[in-house]
Amino acid sequence: MGIAILTEDMPDRTIANIYYELGMMDALGKETLIIKSKDYEIPSDFKRTEYVNFNSRFISSFKKFQSNLNEREGHYWLMGELMKADPVLAIDYIKRAYLLRPLKKYLREANRIYNKNKNNIDAQSKLHIRSFLKTK
Repeated sequence: MGIAILTEDMPDRTIANIYYELGMMDALGKETLIIKSKDYEIPSDFKRTEYVNFNSRFISSFKKFQSNLNEREGHYWLMGELMKADPVLAIDYIKRAYLLRPLKKYLREANRIYNKNKNNIDAQSKLHIRSFLKTK
């Protein structure tokens, strides 16, 4: 999981770098959270990114986010199980569950789906899947 801390006092170059890193984490399937000061305005492209305001309710808001991550893991696992007709999507959901909680059952199931369907998976997807499956 990646956490970005943003305030209105930060230089533009720093903020640009933080958003670049958030984009990379998102592309890799990792969960992200922005912790922002009261007056910091999130750009429209990131309005759907989860954020927590750093204010008097910060601790309860952050705990709520953590609780939601546990629910998300189960949701990703379930979606992986339901998406068997699309093996690339199924493995992507299983990977997201694994990134939240690295259980061996996730790797075993992703390997099983990959081995059953590898002849029907395009080359670019195979590269991404195999890099995940090499995780120990």
